[in-house]
Amino acid sequence: MLKTENIKFARGTREILKGIDLEVANCEVTALLGPNGAGKSTLIKIMSGELTPDSGSVPVNDKKLADWDPMNLAKHRAVMPQKSALSFDFKVIDVVLMGRTPFNQGWDSKEDLELAINCLKEVECLHLKDRSFPTLSGGDQQRVSFARVLAQLQSEDKPKNLLLDEPVSSLDPEHQLKTLELARRRADAGVAVFVILHDLNMAAAFADKVAFLHNGHLKAFNTPEKVLTQPIIREVFNIDVDVQTHAQNGKLLITNARVAV
Repeated sequence: MLKTENIKFARGTREILKGIDLEVANCEVTALLGPNGAGKSTLIKIMSGELTPDSGSVPVNDKKLADWDPMNLAKHRAVMPQKSALSFDFKVIDVVLMGRTPFNQGWDSKEDLELAINCLKEVECLHLKDRSFPTLSGGDQQRVSFARVLAQLQSEDKPKNLLLDEPVSSLDPEHQLKTLELARRRADAGVAVFVILHDLNMAAAFADKVAFLHNGHLKAFNTPEKVLTQPIIREVFNIDVDVQTHAQNGKLLITNARVAV
């Protein structure tokens, strides 16, 4: 389980986050949405420890982030950033095996290799395993990075937490759906999943809870049915939409988006 407790963060005189409180529960997918510049990536960087908030705290499994040993923390929480920072000529299989480092200190076993191969199969990238990671397309890099965090989640240590910063931004529609289906399965198996998305319908389809960031505040945080409403969507995104219930799966369906007037 992950929490943010009264997180505040500013750059100069600009307040980006103004006291954010939310909880990412085990067995749930929590989706964070909001307009560009709302502070979504800033918040997930604070939750991962990449940034330090001006005030507030981030408990991970009821222990404050600052109190965790980094290697031990990596056994309980995996992070997929928006863009990979890897520029060295690593093979794809070696990038995925990086997810096993917290458990094997870099000495990959036969079991680690088998696990990495299975994760590549899950994201349909096994055919890329011997390719150089920097030469891949943006979408393929994103899928391989997802395989890495999946490999990091594979252990007996529980509970697990997974942070995903726009994991489908470079993917085609098929692989967007498949990626979120994999995240959904990990949540169903007990993982606390926190994911930044831009697509309202994807949030409705895959998330148990939806949070909206707007002007530095948490505008709404609840189930999709209580958050994905016409008034809230209008206030946050300045668009009008029609909100319906899908006849086949019972999920919310956001249609007919148009700029509010």
